Amino acid sequence: MISFGDINNAPKSLKSFLITLVTIPFWYICVYIYYPELYETKDHFLIFCFCFCINLICTFIISISSTDFGDEKHVLDLRVALMTVIIHSMFLSIWMSLTYIWSLIFNKIFYFFPFSIIFIIILLIIINFPGSNKSKE
Repeated sequence: MISFGDINNAPKSLKSFLITLVTIPFWYICVYIYYPELYETKDHFLIFCFCFCINLICTFIISISSTDFGDEKHVLDLRVALMTVIIHSMFLSIWMSLTYIWSLIFNKIFYFFPFSIIFIIILLIIINFPGSNKSKE
């Protein structure tokens, strides 16, 4: 059995990894809404693995894009992981809401793969926006 004491004594990289797992339920909801064929298979292990992989890809993109390598920060730093989870869950929630409202208004169904690809592209554009606060040389 794992206790909170074990988590407190764990290395920072493991804590950061565990923090980023918070966003997996958001992707699980996305699968339910935008990829019901996969959800209807009732293979929850497959759905979890699918959500886990997409979560890792998005988390990696956000943390690499938002880390200034001139700083002392590391991609697996706790502050970077918390910021990544906040950005990831915020943008994913907004994007899910917008696409769901779009599908209700225009009777057009969003499919999961275009949904996730457009989400990643928008995320990259927003994070790497020229006016962002990355250090300028």
